[in-house]
Order: sequence, then C-alpha cells, then structure tokens
Amino acid sequence: MGTASEELIGDLKEMPTTTPPPADLVEVVNSLARSNVEVVTLDDLAAFDTGRDPLQVVRALRGRGWLHSIPVNGAWEVFTGFPSPHMAGFTTLRARLRSVPGTPACIGERSSAQVRNWLRRPTVAAIGYWGKGKLPRCLAEYRVARWQPRIPLDTIHGLPVWKPETLLAFMGARPARFPWTDIAEWLWEPCEKADTQLLAAELQGHPPAVWARTAYLLERGECPDTAADLAALGPALGDGPHYFGRRVAADKFKPWMPLWSPNYKVVDYLLERNWSYD
Repeated sequence: MGTASEELIGDLKEMPTTTPPPADLVEVVNSLARSNVEVVTLDDLAAFDTGRDPLQVVRALRGRGWLHSIPVNGAWEVFTGFPSPHMAGFTTLRARLRSVPGTPACIGERSSAQVRNWLRRPTVAAIGYWGKGKLPRCLAEYRVARWQPRIPLDTIHGLPVWKPETLLAFMGARPARFPWTDIAEWLWEPCEKADTQLLAAELQGHPPAVWARTAYLLERGECPDTAADLAALGPALGDGPHYFGRRVAADKFKPWMPLWSPNYKVVDYLLERNWSYD
C-alpha cells in the first residue's frame, strides 16, 4: 500500500509522546495519517506489505506511541492526529463497530445533540443500545440509553447517530432517564429539524401519554405547528392529564410552579423546573 518511505510526513515528526517508527513501518504511519483514521484493526495492518506479522506491527508501533490500547480485542487507537469535533469520546464505540459490525449500538441520548454542535456545555458520552441481554463489556464506559430506533440512523464522522426524531421520542417516552440540564439552551434545535412523519414512525406503538409529552416538547421548542401535526397523526390524547415528571418540593432558591398544557393535556413537573429564563 504505497511506496516505502523512511520520512514521516507533515507534523508527524513533532507528535508528542512518540518516537520515530522503524524504517519499514514509516509508510504505515504515514498512510494512517493520510487516511485520518482513529482506529485500526489487525486486518487493516495485514493489508500493508511490511513483511511483518500484524501483531508484530502492533507491538512495534505501540512501543513508539503510535498506537494506544483500547478495551476492544483486535483494535487500537491511532495517534497520528486529532479526532473529529465532539467525537473524541467515541473511540471505543468506533472500535467495537469496526470489530463487530452487527453491534446494536450508536451515539445516542444527549450525545446525539453534542455531535451536532447543539450543546453549549460538555456532556457525558452516551450511546443508544438495543441489544438483548448484557451490554458488551467494552461499552460499559458510556452512559447507556436502552432504545431501539424505529427509523434509520444518521451517520456523522463515520459513526451511527440517533436522528433528531429519535432523540425527541426518547425524551418524551423516558423523561426520568434523560438529563434535562440546560435544556432551554438547545431544545429548539432538534424541534426545528424534526420531520413529523419520521417522528410519528418513531412513536408507533407508544401510548397516548408519550405522544402528548413529545408534542409538548415540540411546543416548548418553538415548533407549535409541528406539535399539532404530530398530535393529529397519533392516538387520541383524551382528557389527560399526562404527567411529565413527578411532583417535587420547590427549591427555595428557585421557586417554580408546574405548567399545564391545554393543547396536549400535559402537567409539566419536569421541564419547567429545569428551564432557564436568563
């Protein structure tokens, strides 16, 4: 794969915590840098005509700082550059999907907003997982949202990611399992991007309360028309009330009252107390 070279390209000569690779592996490092890959597998390394066994290549490049160990068998993090924006926390997920392509996992929950640059503050790396049984051990480093998307996933920087519609549906269906901090700063983003038909497809099979809470999210996210269209596609909402969160004591430093949405028969004990009017 390429002409042999003994000269590292570009800024690789000044990469911190590394030492020059053996002459026969310089082109391997250069090629990984040109491709801007973040993860490499044994099969990837076997494709290089180095005369070495792939594991020997791994040992040589790890010893000089060009490959780093990650908790996925047969995969290593490549240290020849910098990850794509907001993707640094998903190297292990990327490696797992490369090693076991059928793994039912993707970037999910708040991280699906983070990788779209909607959040203004950092968040814990989170994934969506819809596999049956125990979570693969290597993915235990992530916050996990157990949710099986009913609509296709997006792809961002080579990784599968929840669509905005999946994010909103999860928020409406599992409010107790979602971190609502700073929600006022970015809720309008997924609401503005949401397609009503896709959102209805994601909500199929869920009870009226989930449809009502999701429509209410759209209403609070400055998209009342989308909210009304969604409610028209779903089951009858009835007289409610549909509760969003549970009654809690008011904070003496931040008094608040629950809101009533007459359009969707939602009593909001959750979103309102996490909202900021600053």
